[in-house]
Amino acid sequence: MRWQMSPPSSNRASHVFRIIIPATELQIAGPPRSGSTITWIDPPPPGSASQIECYIALARPDRVDPSSLPLPHLTTLPLHGKGSFVVLHEKVVVSEDNLATLRLARAQLNAIAKETGVTLHPGQRIVAFLVSEDGARGMIEIQPSIDDA
Repeated sequence: MRWQMSPPSSNRASHVFRIIIPATELQIAGPPRSGSTITWIDPPPPGSASQIECYIALARPDRVDPSSLPLPHLTTLPLHGKGSFVVLHEKVVVSEDNLATLRLARAQLNAIAKETGVTLHPGQRIVAFLVSEDGARGMIEIQPSIDDA
């Protein structure tokens, strides 16, 4: 999926992507791999979601001040010597409208799997891309309901 984004400026990062992980869609994580560089975040409480916000900034990673950011800082990665990829996160409440949209998306995705002869198995995940009301591009990972498939 491709889209146009506004370029960052010297005093403003560009919001490039949002990842939403509702508590209802989480699976039990396996044991962490030794030597892993994965950063684990705590799961959101029931009725909420973890929201990951991704930005591109012109500042080098060592110039990004986490205390000046609007949300808790997760990580900052260098971008080929020019700027940074900054990742923030927060817990957000999932509204009834959002839950209804999630149920509808799950039903539609299960119907597509059935129509196309795809057999769903426990642990499988489906990813849907989205454009939020604020214009942010993103993705949501959905656990298909095996009972509905």
